[in-house]
Parts: sequence; structure tokens; C-alpha cells
Amino acid sequence: MQIFQLNYGIYFAWNYGQKEIMQISYKKTKILHLITSLEVGGVQHGLLLGLPHIDKKRYEHAICSITNKMPMANEFKKKNINVFTLNINSKTDFLYSFRLRNIIKTYKPDIIHTYLIHANILGRIIGKTSNIKVIICSERTIGQANWYERFLTKITNPLANIVEVNSKKGKYSINKNLKVPNEKIKVIYSGIDMKKYQISKSKTEIKKSLNINGSKKIILCVGRLRKVKGINFGIETFCEIQKTMKNTIFLIAGEGEEKKQLEEQTKMLSLGKQIKFLGARKDLPEIFSISDVIIMPSITEGFPRIAIESMAAGKPIVANNVGGTSEAIKHKYNGVLVPSKKPKIMAKWVIKILEDKKLANKLGENGKKLVSEKFTLEKYIKKVEMMYSKYTNKERFS
Repeated sequence: MQIFQLNYGIYFAWNYGQKEIMQISYKKTKILHLITSLEVGGVQHGLLLGLPHIDKKRYEHAICSITNKMPMANEFKKKNINVFTLNINSKTDFLYSFRLRNIIKTYKPDIIHTYLIHANILGRIIGKTSNIKVIICSERTIGQANWYERFLTKITNPLANIVEVNSKKGKYSINKNLKVPNEKIKVIYSGIDMKKYQISKSKTEIKKSLNINGSKKIILCVGRLRKVKGINFGIETFCEIQKTMKNTIFLIAGEGEEKKQLEEQTKMLSLGKQIKFLGARKDLPEIFSISDVIIMPSITEGFPRIAIESMAAGKPIVANNVGGTSEAIKHKYNGVLVPSKKPKIMAKWVIKILEDKKLANKLGENGKKLVSEKFTLEKYIKKVEMMYSKYTNKERFS
């Protein structure tokens, strides 16, 4: 009997004795996605967008959060993705490894795919000692790690079959700093569903819901309120803009541990009425639609998902030239790249774009074009499925 495969994971067998073709079934490959938390973030949004579109005939997914911070858990459940948690709520909770082993024993994954530093380290160690044959680790935030996190990452990386990154800069970094062989590193850019950025609701209606004066020019910053996102520099940038353009408002979408300090900074600069903290949003495409310029003041980045979301919405971007940002933003083509921690330079470019409608439109249209050519959801799914298929056992028939 000879077994061969047609499209979409359908297998057939040629029976030489009876001279007939028989369709046969096979077991799905089960993938456990281990992540540090299910808080609102770029990695989590990427998973929520991507997992439901991966070939359901071939793959089954479950997601496990290390911590009990899980505001996005229900979003995954709505997509029929099983959700687990190790429920770590303190640094003295040392039973998490036993909980993960129990989840692995119960779910019986064929592949463990991990995301973010703590999940990567834990997943490699527990996965390997639980006899999981395939471990894929997605490196996103190694530039934000402290020395011992880098050390643990470096010594456990050999336990992974593939280290997946979302930028060429990321590949260079982990090859140089963590000594991961190039042949073990897979670059997969994030993908966007362009249809989500076709907004039917009017801008007037959206602005009214946010209590924004219709004539105001809107500057938007989206991201977790953490030091690495440089929101404090974004506020300084807006302070510079206000000196010459009073008819502007600054929207900050996101939550995080720096919120209180950022609100204090806003008060100290007497910008309380001009800056709105919107919190974590589920309606980001609508917020993008009313914005005139997007700023990205991050101190460090992997590949910024917000950049391609802004581009999908057709909005001009002014971003710090850090990490893999330059792989999404081409200077003066679909946005502007500026030096990190230089609010005056960022403010200068924001003002220029706000004053030059022709320039703003050009940057926005070029961004849309670049997303449709390079960063579509379809391209992302295809590359992820190719990565998984390398480890899909073609002999797992039922």
C-alpha cells in the first residue's frame, strides 16, 4: 500500500492488491501554546487573529497562560480554543512546573510553541523533560530581558527545535547574542486582516463617543504602558507639539504598570485636558480611523505589530528607529523614522505631517500598499503552517 497526500491534509492510499484508491483519516497534530500571560498585547492579539485560521483539519490548538493575568481568555474561548492557566500569582509559587506537567499529561500535545521570555524558558525545560519531541520558541522581547533571563535563555535555547522571530533584526540579535545557529532560526513576519480596518461607522460618531471635539487633530499612541514602550517620551513629544499646535489632542490606548506615573507626568505638564488615557481597547480599528498621525516612541522593539495595524488603517507613522521597526517602516515612504528618546525631533515630524495633507496621504497610502504586499494574514498563516508541517508526522493515521 502506498500513501500519498493531496491538498488540505487529505490522505489517500493505493491498494495494489485490490487496485483501488482509498481515502484514509489521520489524527490532528495537537499544539499547546504556552505564553507568559493573556493580557492585552501584540503577541496575544497576533495569536487570537492567527490560530483560528490555521488548517483545522490538520491542527488543534490550546493556549496556556503562566500567570493568572488573563483578560483575553474569553476571546480565545469564543474561537473554540481551549484555555489553561498555571495560575502563578506570586514569585514564591513553585508548584507551576507540576501544573504544567499535568496539563501536558492531560492534553498530550505533539508540539509545544512558547512565547515571551518566561514561557520560553519554562516551556523548553518542562517540555523536554516531559518527552515532547517538538518545541518551538518565539523570541519577541529578549532586548527587554535582564542578565539572568538572558543567561537562562541562552543555556536553554539548545532544547528548542526552532526559534521563531518576527524580524531579521531579531534573527541577527539572537544569533549574535544567544549563539542560536542561523539554520535553527525562522523569520515569520506578523500578518494583518485588512478587512477589519474598513470602518463603516462615521468618524463623527466615533469622536462623539470619546468626547472629542470634531475639529481637533488627533495623535495616537498604542501600546502597553511599560517603560520599554517609551510613552513618557510620547507625552514629551506632545508637549512640544502643543507649543505650536494647540488644536491637537493625544490619545493613549493601553494599560500597564506605568499608568499612574504617566498620569502624574501629564498633570505636571498641565496637559490633563489635552491627553486622554483610553485604556485597553477592543475597537482599535475605529480609533485608528479617526487619528491623523500615529507615534511609536518605543525604546526597544521586536517587530511592532502596531506599525502594520497603522498602515492597514492608512495612517502615517512617526516611529523611533529601534529593533525591527525599519523592516515595517520605510523612511519617508510609509512613515518617518527618528532617533530614540528625541521628543523634539519626533514632534517636528508630527507637525510637518499634520500641516502637509499631501504628505500625510502619501505616507498612508504607501503603508496600505506595503501591508497588502508583505504583511497579510494569508502570508502569515502560510508560513506558520509550513513551519508546523515540517514536524507533522505523516504516519499518524487512525
